[in-house]
Amino acid sequence: RQAAHGDDVSLSDRIRTVVLIDDEALMLRLLRLQLAGLGLRAIETITDGGAAIRRLEAGAADVDLVCCDLQMPGMDGIELTRHLARIGYGGALVFVSGEDDRL
Repeated sequence: RQAAHGDDVSLSDRIRTVVLIDDEALMLRLLRLQLAGLGLRAIETITDGGAAIRRLEAGAADVDLVCCDLQMPGMDGIELTRHLARIGYGGALVFVSGEDDRL
């Protein structure tokens, strides 16, 4: 992609910090590898919604992208989204799920 002023802008220039939230270690490893392959380097992995909220409450402004599993024990992706709205998270949000093709 190119910026409006004509300079090339890479994905890693636009997305500095990514937080991956999933209760499955394999999914976290796969997502990390895929994003690293796109040139992203600051990738944090978190295994539960409560820990993710604590991380984002401590500094949501420095996170550009949150990738969150929809189906997690304790706090699912929908409830986590409510917390993101409450703390004023303004970055991008992507839901991931391996549960069903209909999602």
